[in-house]
Amino acid sequence: MARAARIAHFSQSDVDDMHMRLIKESLHKLGDGRNGQQTRDDILGWVMEEGMWPFSFDACCAFLAVNPDRMRQSIARLVRKCD
Repeated sequence: MARAARIAHFSQSDVDDMHMRLIKESLHKLGDGRNGQQTRDDILGWVMEEGMWPFSFDACCAFLAVNPDRMRQSIARLVRKCD
């Protein structure tokens, strides 16, 4: 017997929490020297990719009401400082 697919339902509060968590955890991992280069490259790729879709960097910045280009500049300075 085939199992019916379960569809997850998320409240707006859940989605907002995910946007905030994604930004916070990504920035934390960038600054944590214990993470490997692949993790840093993946995060920086996500940060630098421009576009608006669910959970894109730009969408997370829009949720936080911050300018994504300014945030990218700040992150780039942070990364250069940590290298």
